[in-house]
Amino acid sequence: AKLFEGLGMLGPLSIVRVNLVELYICTGILRKALALAERTIAQAREVQHPHGIALGLTYRASVLLQLRRYREARQNAGEAKTIMEELGQREDQVHALATLVQLDLIEEQAQQAQEHLLQLQPLLTKHDSEGITPMARAWQAQCFAIQKQRSKALVTLTEGSQQDRRWPYI
Repeated sequence: AKLFEGLGMLGPLSIVRVNLVELYICTGILRKALALAERTIAQAREVQHPHGIALGLTYRASVLLQLRRYREARQNAGEAKTIMEELGQREDQVHALATLVQLDLIEEQAQQAQEHLLQLQPLLTKHDSEGITPMARAWQAQCFAIQKQRSKALVTLTEGSQQDRRWPYI
């Protein structure tokens, strides 16, 4: 990150920084994660680098989700998704959409979660580098459970456990 920052290579710098944000989230260092995500966004805005802005917003939304600042998380993830769509960055839309689905489920907005899942599914066939497919299946089952469709939820989970072997640890 220091090397890319010194060279002014904002594209790789944004990616390195959001990877560090993700590491901070996984280790529970949320204050540093939030500060680094905000720094990524600010610097990308300063030099008008939309991909860096979207990456920063996506990972800032993830931190805010962990901090239970749901309104801000939704706003950040939604803005990131819009920017990624405009840029044609389909792979990077996955994380923003996944965050939106989680927020929908927290707020028990099953219909909205299903709409986001419908947008997410085609992206996962090609761009699932982080093993989100099994989680998306669980989120779909959760949607059914919220809607009091227990049998559909169970079928979704049962079929899912037999379908995808790419991510056996999830």
